[in-house]
Amino acid sequence: MKKLVINTAMIIAGFIMAMNNISYAEVNLEKGAMVDQKTFVEQALAKDPEFVTALQQYLQYKYSAVSSQEIADWTLGASATLNHYEATGSSVNSADSDSVSYELSLQKLFMPSGTRMSVAHSNTLAESESVIGTAESSSPKITFSVTQPLLKNAFGLSDRYPVVVAEIQKKSAYDDALEAWEGRIVELEKAYLDWCNAYENVKAYQAIIKELTKLERSVRRKFKAGVSDEKDMVQTEENLLRYQSLLIQTETSYMNETWNIAYLQAGQAVRDKNALNIRPDLKTRQVDGLKPVDEKAIKNLRLVKKLELLKEQQLYQKKVADNSALPSLDLIGSYGVKGEEADFNGGYAAISDKQDYTVMLQASMPLGGYKATGDKGQADAALNEINASIVNTVRSMDLSINQMAANIAMMEETLAIQEKLVKKAERKLILDNRNYEIGRLDIYYLIDTQNGLTNARLDYIKNKIQLDQLKIEYLAITDKLVLRYSDLLKQLQP
Repeated sequence: MKKLVINTAMIIAGFIMAMNNISYAEVNLEKGAMVDQKTFVEQALAKDPEFVTALQQYLQYKYSAVSSQEIADWTLGASATLNHYEATGSSVNSADSDSVSYELSLQKLFMPSGTRMSVAHSNTLAESESVIGTAESSSPKITFSVTQPLLKNAFGLSDRYPVVVAEIQKKSAYDDALEAWEGRIVELEKAYLDWCNAYENVKAYQAIIKELTKLERSVRRKFKAGVSDEKDMVQTEENLLRYQSLLIQTETSYMNETWNIAYLQAGQAVRDKNALNIRPDLKTRQVDGLKPVDEKAIKNLRLVKKLELLKEQQLYQKKVADNSALPSLDLIGSYGVKGEEADFNGGYAAISDKQDYTVMLQASMPLGGYKATGDKGQADAALNEINASIVNTVRSMDLSINQMAANIAMMEETLAIQEKLVKKAERKLILDNRNYEIGRLDIYYLIDTQNGLTNARLDYIKNKIQLDQLKIEYLAITDKLVLRYSDLLKQLQP
């Protein structure tokens, strides 16, 4: 209702101004700084909250993938113990003692093989006092240990799962960010095209009003000279008034689009009216780079690749589930060298005098196996579902892309015909003007020809914009649109 009231008010205002010969200020389409399409999109994106949100969401997954690598970190351990003992008896064997023990260790998981390795150095310094005297000793030792899973979690298959998942999620988040950016670019480029459409509509109405004003003056002169009746003059004035009211509406629409472009470009409400002193650069709205897409290319599109990433994760999960049904069998080995001396300093010199080593196989297996069976069944079902989704998505996208390409081709043919129609309408108007001037054509038919030319021009403008918008959607669905803004991609480092 509000929109109807505003439009009605503008029409009435147009009639009042025209009837009273009040000249209104037309929008000057030649003033203002030109803003090209790419510059507008880049500036708008830089200040767009959705753009920033998509970037930060990707960065979270990127650094989460870095955090997942912690299982392969070297782990340094240290411990120390102080012990004091007082004997309760007074025999020769009774003695008070003090000891200090410490251990330093270094541990690491080697992900490619799943091998857990540790190196440890320990020592115990002891001092005892008895009726016989005081005794000191030290017991240094260096131990090297290795644990290798052979069946369940073979070569670290389960250990690597969080790392594999985090890396896949990072890649998927990269595609999500591109998808979000591309969606926003589509909206911004369409907004720019709407601005161009409003601009060209104003230009078309200004042109017809200029022609109608010229005709109205000619008819008025003829009426005053008595070679034309009042009906011709009324019909001409009526048509001029109608187009003047339409121009006011079109100029209002253009100013609204200009406000929108300025707002998007600034990233906030525009307070300075000088910021509205802009106009579109029609030469930069061309949409090029359209290429046919075959089935092989469709399989490499982001939407399909995201499903392939999900499939990759599910395949790994299936490996883990299959592996979990196996018994746990670990090969454990340790080797150590040690020494012992009756003082605090001599133990290190004899540290290789005594050696010990252990080789052990350790096995375990749940007897029921319910969890392993359930996990394996779930993994198989999920993998089959993803495979079906990939096939369905490829088919659907193949159909959509080919239909869109066919529509673009059809619209291009239609637009070429409409361009010829505009030229024919322009030629017809020239001929009808001549016939009217020599009295061989009624003013009604001349006005009808002028209206036909205006409608042909407006239809051409509208269909040209619709074709460009469809091309933008085609570039977006084929993952090509965001590539036009390569500088933005530098902020996303996979």
